[in-house]
Amino acid sequence: PTRLYQSAKNATGFGPDKSIATEAFDEAEAMFLQATKAKDGEKKIFLEAAELYDKAANRWPDSAMQEDALFMQAECYFFADRYPKAAEHYEILVKKYQNTRHMDTVDKRRFALAQYWVKHFENDPDWVITPNLTSRDRPLFDKFGNGVRVLDKIRFDDPTGRLADDATMAA
Repeated sequence: PTRLYQSAKNATGFGPDKSIATEAFDEAEAMFLQATKAKDGEKKIFLEAAELYDKAANRWPDSAMQEDALFMQAECYFFADRYPKAAEHYEILVKKYQNTRHMDTVDKRRFALAQYWVKHFENDPDWVITPNLTSRDRPLFDKFGNGVRVLDKIRFDDPTGRLADDATMAA
């Protein structure tokens, strides 16, 4: 199925293409810089940049550009306060590129996400099965469990990293 899917993508013009990937990455970089300087509506710009980073990552797989695009996509979600999506994309990055050069920043961001979710749970505890339907900065279910899971991911993905001991103690 994977080969069939890739063949279909290539046949329809959606296969690997470095020029399209580079163009999308450069446009996303410009949007990211614009969003960091903007006062109002920057979250919308971050989300648009994340889509372009996704396009760049998909159009030039298994490259340094894909690694950077996956990292920047996660950063866009982080700065747009879409923390569950940010955590998911940081995890995708680390799974695909285990020794990524962005590991220190990834660990810092994931540690901040985990602390936010755990502190939010401590301030406003709820049941594991209580859905979060109003806020996009918290997971759909189980804030505390997701926070601990992210702390565990920090420990497992980078056991000798700067935050591995802190994540162990926090978990």
